[in-house]
Amino acid sequence: MEKEKNLDSKEKVTLRVIVFRHGPKLSAAGEKNAKAAYFDDSVRQGFEKLDAKDGIGLARVATSPVQRAVDTANITRNELSGTSHRTKEYIRKDEKLEVPFQPLEDAKEKKFAADLGRIVAMQKEMQPIFVEEIEKNHPELHGETKEAEIRNRIDMAVLSEMFDEENYPLSARRFETTCSELADIFAKRYLGFSNHLNLLDRQKEAGGKQPVGEPYLQIDVTHSFPVMTFLKKYLVFEDGKQAEAMDSREFFERTGGIIRESGSFEMDFINSSPPKIKVKGEFEPGKKFEGLIDLEKMKHGQEKK
Repeated sequence: MEKEKNLDSKEKVTLRVIVFRHGPKLSAAGEKNAKAAYFDDSVRQGFEKLDAKDGIGLARVATSPVQRAVDTANITRNELSGTSHRTKEYIRKDEKLEVPFQPLEDAKEKKFAADLGRIVAMQKEMQPIFVEEIEKNHPELHGETKEAEIRNRIDMAVLSEMFDEENYPLSARRFETTCSELADIFAKRYLGFSNHLNLLDRQKEAGGKQPVGEPYLQIDVTHSFPVMTFLKKYLVFEDGKQAEAMDSREFFERTGGIIRESGSFEMDFINSSPPKIKVKGEFEPGKKFEGLIDLEKMKHGQEKK
């Protein structure tokens, strides 16, 4: 059932999480850590669009261990050093850091490793098809813009198949890992954040370094597939429609496609009763979307594990 969602902009934000996709690869179906020549510039331009330049509060950067994500996080942290924010490094290079992304359990991790090979094969197979389509229907696109559009079309096609597979019998599925499993990489992390909002507010009120009226800032550098599966499973749009109930075409129409390389979206954690996580994004210029993360669904999903 659709529910009316309260997106009151006056509510106080305790924690702002910016989910930031890594910078561009060399090519859509190329080696995953081969970076485009304009990688650094793209990440810096992406940072300029983040709501991260103002304020003096604590700002942290976390990342997946994949090298292009680590490189993105390093540039992001350097850009943050030019602001008035207090900063602390949370780049995951081993399992000893305090706030790493939680990996899938070993069995699921092995399944997804196998899926990555399938995804790369699909990307290579699809690339000439989308190159021809873009050149025919969008002759105005050139260079970096053209390459980015090709990558976006390929990733949307792969993700659409992953989304649709949720309804297939096991024998008919191409992927070992389900979208739900990918989505819950983030769900575990952000449910944990929502459980500590009282503590964060008490630290502010105790007269520490964090300004009372300023949210803590967390920048998470990651990849398109876990981002989009997380939104597909847990996002409820501002009109109350659940992303999980939509087919891939309607979902991508609502979001403006996938999160682009060096692109981002925001999640504002509100310490209300019950807590709220508000989402704002703009994957396609001029096509903004808003909504709430379904915390009850996240909580229920984690309790079942």
